[in-house]
Formats: sequence, structure tokens, C-alpha cells
Amino acid sequence: PHANDRLQALSQAHELPLVDNLSAFQQVIARSGREPYLFDDDHCTPQGHRLMAETVYGALEAEGLLDR
Repeated sequence: PHANDRLQALSQAHELPLVDNLSAFQQVIARSGREPYLFDDDHCTPQGHRLMAETVYGALEAEGLLDR
């Protein structure tokens, strides 16, 4: 959370969007637990990497940065 707060401040200072993977992980972990998404050492499982990719894609799409 501390790093995410710092990233949020930097993104606002430079008028850049923030891809908020922390919130995405907090939501799925609240529903399903850590194990499907993170190994014990906080590195992503394959499903965690998929979640990150989907979050990045959603942010790019919301910003209108994807050509279709």
C-alpha cells in the first residue's frame, strides 16, 4: 500500500493514469484468498499474472489507448 500511494502521487503529479494492480489483488484475495494469485513470497502465480494483464488492459482500454 505504501508503494501504491507513492505511485498514485507520482502519476497525479505527471498527469498519467495509474494501473492499480493493488486494488485488483485486494478485491480477488478478499473473495478467493491469496493462494490462487500469489505464492508465499508475494510473487504472482500464473493466475496472478493473468489478473495483472487484465488490469493493465482495462486501464489502457479506459484511457482509449487501444486500437481496435
